[in-house]
Amino acid sequence: MAQNVVEEYYNRILHLRSARHFLNDIELIHQTVLNFDVDTAEQVISYISIKYKKDINQLGRLMTGVMVFKPSELPPKTEADLENDLYYLRDCLVIFAAVHTGVENTLHSAVVKINRQNEEAIRERMAQHETNYEELEEDLYDADGGEVFA
Repeated sequence: MAQNVVEEYYNRILHLRSARHFLNDIELIHQTVLNFDVDTAEQVISYISIKYKKDINQLGRLMTGVMVFKPSELPPKTEADLENDLYYLRDCLVIFAAVHTGVENTLHSAVVKINRQNEEAIRERMAQHETNYEELEEDLYDADGGEVFA
């Protein structure tokens, strides 16, 4: 997810009393990542996924159009997968808290901001790659216009 948008939401909800139950769950995820254990991570993911299932599914549909919550259909997860799931859930909770507390109007408007930021990041990377391509193209030709590599 677009980290700058999520960080902005987090900084704005951090001291809001109305976001406390979200912040408690975010802290649970943070502690789980710091003291990583596969069994604990699976339990926390299960707890958060069940508690916020409706919101997570709605966010998933808005972001990608698809959300899978049937573990039997998925291959076993690695430690890295579990850690990524925890980070994803943390970002989801920050977004839900922002909407719940009124920092953001709707879940849809939050997704629009995130998508806009993702598109800007993609454009920047594409521009960087075009610049790199032009430099590479220049390097392939010597000063006389002849190819360096034939």
